[in-house]
Amino acid sequence: GIQVSVSTLIGKIVYWFILLVFLVSAAELLGLERVSATLDVLALYVPKVFGAALVLLAGVLLAQLLNGVVRGAAEGVGLEYANGLGRIAQGLIIIISLSVAIGQLEVKTDLLNNVIAIVLISVGAAVALALGLGSRDIAGQILAGIYVRELYAVGQQIQIGEIEGQIEEIGTVKTTLLTESGELVSVANRVLLEQRVSSH
Repeated sequence: GIQVSVSTLIGKIVYWFILLVFLVSAAELLGLERVSATLDVLALYVPKVFGAALVLLAGVLLAQLLNGVVRGAAEGVGLEYANGLGRIAQGLIIIISLSVAIGQLEVKTDLLNNVIAIVLISVGAAVALALGLGSRDIAGQILAGIYVRELYAVGQQIQIGEIEGQIEEIGTVKTTLLTESGELVSVANRVLLEQRVSSH
């Protein structure tokens, strides 16, 4: 609900930093050594906070950009879960940016980095295992869907075997036909490539 422009935010940070420097000088002149030392530590820490904020801001912007790129690429090849892939990529970038930003504050991030590494390795291994073992047929269907989109279009009348109807939707792994009786029939995209299809 609160909206602040970047220039206003930077102006306020610079204002408080200059005020803090003057407070350090005033404390030293008044002989308040403890107050001066505390303020001095804060003054040295402010640039680190500013750097961490910039890293986090850049990470969020990059994550949004990557979300759009991944979603667009996935939609281009006809993947139905394009939004999910975009959000996963966005989340990973934000997590990595958060880790880097925390590191700028000189907070130990060894445990967080190890957790991120373990999660990334686990996800990568799971995807590789799924593609290598159980998803070869699905991968073939997805590739078939890409070719089917090149050959046919929504609204086109086709006949495959005893099934005849109008193409209602070309999905990732299957194409939906609307028959003359009003029935929706799903046909695997691979079948449309392997069997003879008559188009009208």
